[in-house]
Amino acid sequence: MSGSPHIIAGELSTLAGRGIKRAAVAVGVFDGVHAGHRKIVRSLVEMAGNESTPVVLSFHPHPKSVVAPDHAPPLLVSPERRVQLLKESGAKEVVILPFSQALAGLSPNAFLNCVFDNDTPEITGICVGEKWRFGSGAAGDQKTLAAFAATRGIQFRPVEEMMCEGEVISSSRIRNLICSGQLAAAEQLLGHAPELSGTVVHGLNLAGTDLEHPTANLMVEYGVLPPDGVYAARVKFGGECFCGALNIGITPTVRYLGVKDRRIEVHLLNYSGDLYHKNIIVELKQFIREERCFGSLAELKRQIAYDIKAIKSVLGVE
Repeated sequence: MSGSPHIIAGELSTLAGRGIKRAAVAVGVFDGVHAGHRKIVRSLVEMAGNESTPVVLSFHPHPKSVVAPDHAPPLLVSPERRVQLLKESGAKEVVILPFSQALAGLSPNAFLNCVFDNDTPEITGICVGEKWRFGSGAAGDQKTLAAFAATRGIQFRPVEEMMCEGEVISSSRIRNLICSGQLAAAEQLLGHAPELSGTVVHGLNLAGTDLEHPTANLMVEYGVLPPDGVYAARVKFGGECFCGALNIGITPTVRYLGVKDRRIEVHLLNYSGDLYHKNIIVELKQFIREERCFGSLAELKRQIAYDIKAIKSVLGVE
């Protein structure tokens, strides 16, 4: 993580080396950078004004993966993508603080003293979602933060949760929507398409030979898988974007070849080249059909042609 050119890993004091003397800071995990998170960043920018730099302090790994590993949620986006989205939302800098057992075990006040333990840069304001909890046993809340800020003469601003259709917009709600296949609803709350990201690995090479539609087999590292099936997708890597046909499932037609595990394969409609070992982002745009078993590879090949035609229509390409 610390080797990424997009991430400042460590503590707020690392900002001093970037010439930042005064900072207003929003604190939280911000997984997915959904509409509620962007509301917090807008409030942060307003708080910072012209005198301070708006900075987001986030955490990686997700705190739940440290304090309750069995209940840790899959992250909606990678830390690098989180930084990109936060900066697009208005943050000038993003600091990713490594979350550890030691940090998790601190009392709320000790946690705050640890996070804000340096006079450089000068902290002028703290902004969080009103329900954000921190410290051992999640005992710290906005009252704790307000008292801490008052003792230091720091402005404190809790931001009211954002609602949509009578429910709070949250990362967990978005994960549930994606898991149940409600991609349009998830995209509405996120403000961007749900994503899968990871590394392209070797597969059976069946799609590129017998089926004449080579696929990239994705080892998913970040994102939430929707139900099995075929999806219209957009694939991003190397600063470019391509249209894609995504299949998620157990590929029942070729199970006789020993395929047993759930696979994530994407065929790029307008690209030819070697994708092995590349990191890619797959945007989930629309469900096309359920995965099903075909009587032969020839029948599957015909269906793939129909799928691609439908996907081109969804994505608006010829």
